[in-house]
Amino acid sequence: MKRFFDYLPAFAAVALLQSLVFDNLDLGLYITPLVYPVFLAALPSRIKPWQMLFVGLLLGVAVDLLAGCPGLHTIASLFTAFCRQGILRLVVGYEVVREGVIPAPSSIGAGKTFRFLTILITIHCITFISFETLTTAYIYLTLLRIILSSAVSAIFAFLLLRLIDRRK
Repeated sequence: MKRFFDYLPAFAAVALLQSLVFDNLDLGLYITPLVYPVFLAALPSRIKPWQMLFVGLLLGVAVDLLAGCPGLHTIASLFTAFCRQGILRLVVGYEVVREGVIPAPSSIGAGKTFRFLTILITIHCITFISFETLTTAYIYLTLLRIILSSAVSAIFAFLLLRLIDRRK
């Protein structure tokens, strides 16, 4: 239980950053920066699957409550939390994941961290934007929005993770 309270300030900071800063950035019509999945990415690799899903649920509900959009962030966060372990194994390898590493530039390298974040955030953006639009009428604009949002979100998330990693 003590470990849970260690991550509580980061949880609150990421949820507030998303709702107060990144939701209010005007980067254009097709860019929606979704940076809060960096919290899911930065958790230790030995976290149990049910704990990961529970944290994803809490994070999604918190951002939904702060943003005032019912359920979109929760759906995307739960799916991202579900996919996280598999993506981490794919990027860094099964043996490294078993060691309990925290996916950060200092532990797995900047390149692997950026690859991991990019894949994770792209999955998050695909889920979020697909449920937000719920139509195939403008599929090309939706794909453009997914690509641009994923790229911008991954860059912001990597910079945020690198900033947090340097402070430790």
